[in-house]
Amino acid sequence: MRKQGDFIPKAVVVIVSSVLFGMIHLHAFTVPEMLSILPHICFGIAMAILYIKTKNITLVYALHILNNLPAVLMMFTH
Repeated sequence: MRKQGDFIPKAVVVIVSSVLFGMIHLHAFTVPEMLSILPHICFGIAMAILYIKTKNITLVYALHILNNLPAVLMMFTH
C-alpha cells in the first residue's frame, strides 16, 4: 500500500486492497458467497485506514490475529 499510494490515490489503494483481501476469503463464485465477503472487505478497509494513519503494520497484524482468534479456538475445541 505504501508504494502504490505514491502513484495512485489512497482511496483507490484502500478499496482495491480491501476487495482483494475479501476475495482471498471467497470459496466460490456464487451470489451468496460474494455477499458473504462484504464483512471481510469492510474489515480490510478499516485495517487499511488504520495502517495509513499509524504506519504500523504490526498493529494491523495483531488486530487481524485477534479478530481470527475466536474462530481458531473454536476449531481446536470442537
